[in-house]
Amino acid sequence: MLNDMTKCGVRPDTVTYTGLLDGLFKNGRATKAMELFNLMLLKGEEPNTVTYNVMIDGLCKEGLVDDAFKILEMMKGKGKKPDVITYNTLLMGLSTDGKVDEAMKLYSMMPKTGTLLSRMLSLITC
Repeated sequence: MLNDMTKCGVRPDTVTYTGLLDGLFKNGRATKAMELFNLMLLKGEEPNTVTYNVMIDGLCKEGLVDDAFKILEMMKGKGKKPDVITYNTLLMGLSTDGKVDEAMKLYSMMPKTGTLLSRMLSLITC
């Protein structure tokens, strides 16, 4: 699809890449999603918070929580602020992966970053 767009003189933007990344993850193609994400960066397209959240969510759902945290660090390094979706996704990923202690550590750090949890996740953790 990207090749077709380029041939027609259309440059894929962040929204295009984000939609493709989401579709790849939803079809169990995490490796291809990572390749596309790296291509996006190589082409100079700047991921936004939604892009980072799609990456983190997809990686967590594939059980690649450590990789999701690498994306989080990249996100912060690029000056993008993680939001409630970012943290909720990471907490659920850690919990699903059986890393409850790490989830609690992340949870305890969140108020220091000024991020509020969603009401639903707050009820789950109580």
